[in-house]
Amino acid sequence: MCQENSVNEIDEIERKISELYDSVPEQILIDVPFSLQFEAWMSFSKSYLSAAAVVENEKPQNWLPIRQLLGQSIELALKACIFAEKETPGHGHNLIELIRICDRKGYKFKSFDIAAIIHLNHFYFKDLSTESKFKSRYPTNNNEALGGVVPEVKKYASIVDALQKQAEQKMKLNL
Repeated sequence: MCQENSVNEIDEIERKISELYDSVPEQILIDVPFSLQFEAWMSFSKSYLSAAAVVENEKPQNWLPIRQLLGQSIELALKACIFAEKETPGHGHNLIELIRICDRKGYKFKSFDIAAIIHLNHFYFKDLSTESKFKSRYPTNNNEALGGVVPEVKKYASIVDALQKQAEQKMKLNL
């Protein structure tokens, strides 16, 4: 009985809050130009990168959440590059696939940067050996190894900066 009341209460609160969000008039919902989407995604990328640096400095033992923040930063930076091409990147989280897309679009990556992103993907998206997903988000249900070496935050900062510079150059060409 208590559980049913709780579910009804949850449903009612969700309905009321959803009504608030749904009350936004449609005429103010506009398509954002790709150039502004690029700026927003790159800004979000740098925010996650900054958060990873703070956690690394203050609580380096929280290395798994740091990997999650770094993965989100790299994902957003790679998707910002796709927006710079005036394309929508989709909703996937596979960093390796995003690198491939950016590579096909002419973005340049150092071999070390590719390896760093692939190691990060091992935590962020899919374990390279067991193919379980999202190690930095959820505990595994078996005794799989957590993985290999991931460079420190400042290395990923240089990757994000390099991507931003390349994407800004492409954005200028696409205007």
